[in-house]
Amino acid sequence: MIPMIVSIVTNPIFAYFLSPEDYAIIGYYTSFNTLLTPFVIFYMLHYYQRMYFKVDEDGREQLRALLIKSLFYFSFILLIIAIAGLFVYSTFISPNAELPFFPYGILALMPCWFTNFYTIKCVDLKMSRQSRTYLKMNILNMLFTVGISLILVACFKMGALGKMTGALLGPVVMFVLVFREQRKYMKQSFDKKRFKEMVIFCAPLVIAAMLDFFSKGYDKVYLEHVVSVKALGYYSVGYTIAMYLSVFSSAISTTFAPDIFKSIASKEYLKCCKFIAVQVIFISVIVGVFIILSPYLVFLLTAGKYMTSIPYVKILSLYAITSCLYYSMSQVVVALGYTKLTLVNKILGSLCCLYIYSTFINNWQAIGASWAVVTSSIVFFVGICILVLIYKFKSILTYVRK
Repeated sequence: MIPMIVSIVTNPIFAYFLSPEDYAIIGYYTSFNTLLTPFVIFYMLHYYQRMYFKVDEDGREQLRALLIKSLFYFSFILLIIAIAGLFVYSTFISPNAELPFFPYGILALMPCWFTNFYTIKCVDLKMSRQSRTYLKMNILNMLFTVGISLILVACFKMGALGKMTGALLGPVVMFVLVFREQRKYMKQSFDKKRFKEMVIFCAPLVIAAMLDFFSKGYDKVYLEHVVSVKALGYYSVGYTIAMYLSVFSSAISTTFAPDIFKSIASKEYLKCCKFIAVQVIFISVIVGVFIILSPYLVFLLTAGKYMTSIPYVKILSLYAITSCLYYSMSQVVVALGYTKLTLVNKILGSLCCLYIYSTFINNWQAIGASWAVVTSSIVFFVGICILVLIYKFKSILTYVRK
């Protein structure tokens, strides 16, 4: 919540100094993060969290050594591959002189590699319940990132270059602070067998996360082919403001998650449905108020400079409701133990989203992109419901035949 509050407070300053073209560059290249960041970090921290309580302190030290070396070398190789892939796409497949790859493509992807090492420190603090130190680390990271960005944008008038450079230099500073403690692990032996086990465990998670691109990033990539860079900038501003609501949605989902898991475990399915209904109703009320106040909020958050973004803000705010529906159902699926269905749903849903985005954007441009983002979560929600019903029906049919 603290980074969101800081973002809201500083947003008018950035909006005053950044042009629509700056926002278009930032929005376009950071949209690829949803696709490429999971590939680069390879969700190795998930493996570390999974194994954390299964081993003793010596085992954790071995895990840290494996993780640090893997993130330093393996993740860096993946980063180079990701940068090369983005270069090929933006230079040869979909070139646009107003959205140059250098330096923006590199600046968009580089932070995820440096952030890895700071994140390891945060995971250790979280798992060992050192909440105060965890809070201090996160605030320090936020201050460096936002502070450097503000100086480069407001004082040096560096536009998109300054904003994205600040987003890189913040993680670099944190990397310098935490890697001094972590570099001792670079000298330890490398467990190839456990590395292979980690890669096998993480691969499905990476694929599923990368497919989120088709609901959280593909809109700007496709829209770039249809509208001007200036129009893309106004859309990006609207998207950024509307996504503040997803913080509330995520917080509410986290609050209700234990209740959903408990009700599924005790087979109280009606109670589970009530928890989901309460979430959706609560978020819907917040979204309704947000839509009514959106003209005033956009005026305040953009220093009155981006009022053209209001229609996009109103539509995209509905994403908080549809995404809440999908993520609540995802929690149910995990609680039921049907994790493979999630990956199947991601693949099938992504194919549907490709069609939806192309149709909506070609016909209604930025307004169509806004509705496509909202609709994408509905597609994933309906898809996972159908897959669960099919799975249940097959299980019942198999039981009857026996």
